Amino acid sequence: MSLHNDIVVSYLDSYGIEYQKRRWLPKCLTGEIITAIAMTEPGAGSDLAGIQTTAIKNGDYYLLNGQKTFITNGIQSDLIVVVCKTDLKAVMK
Repeated sequence: MSLHNDIVVSYLDSYGIEYQKRRWLPKCLTGEIITAIAMTEPGAGSDLAGIQTTAIKNGDYYLLNGQKTFITNGIQSDLIVVVCKTDLKAVMK
């Protein structure tokens, strides 16, 4: 539960847009939904500087491309925050 309470909900509160906050935070706070974070990748582990997963804006949504492993709370989760890069120049380094 500490991952849910201390990390993922905090990310939603800090970086989510108002629609996301209204939709997800009340259910996060009551325990109706459980959150997870997808950051670990094959070859990079949990070294966030080494992740290769990308998100490219396509209209009103993003296209994700990459792999994740060992998603804490993943099997119980209703909502997963995915760690990815949106700056493709950063991936090419």
